[in-house]
Amino acid sequence: MLTPRELLERSFVMTPPSFPPGLRYTALHGTQWYPLYQDHQGRVRLYHAETGAVREAPWISLRSVIGLVFFANLETHETRWFPPHRWMEGWISRPNMSRPHGVMLDSLFDGHRLSQQLLPLVLARQRVECGAPPSLYERGLPQFAHDDDDTPDTHPFLYRLSVAAAC
Repeated sequence: MLTPRELLERSFVMTPPSFPPGLRYTALHGTQWYPLYQDHQGRVRLYHAETGAVREAPWISLRSVIGLVFFANLETHETRWFPPHRWMEGWISRPNMSRPHGVMLDSLFDGHRLSQQLLPLVLARQRVECGAPPSLYERGLPQFAHDDDDTPDTHPFLYRLSVAAAC
């Protein structure tokens, strides 16, 4: 079933920012992304230090000088305003809160300096770097399930349920 999708005006007015010079897996300075090398599998995953989320490489989200999200491919140096195909399926994990104590769980770098920058869960989950807003969702779902802390704004499954309920 086809559903209407509002296109953002910026996609027709502005070209996406250029790929940042010098940015690569081994040099992600100026971003909150950190490579997680899995040498035995020849794979690179990426950890976001503000949200605690982990995704498959090579695509990352970045922010323009005025704060707009754009997407960049670390291998091809392509940039674009809209997420690439299978963007949502590339999400592997993100932190959760325990019940009833509210302690952060599944934080990959718990106790490490990289975990000291984590945003509160309610803020992190609203960011593209931890779960894209509905206007940017492709068709896919992340590899992690929704939980009690999710809303239609933080997980595509709940977004689809809310759209279906509104029809």
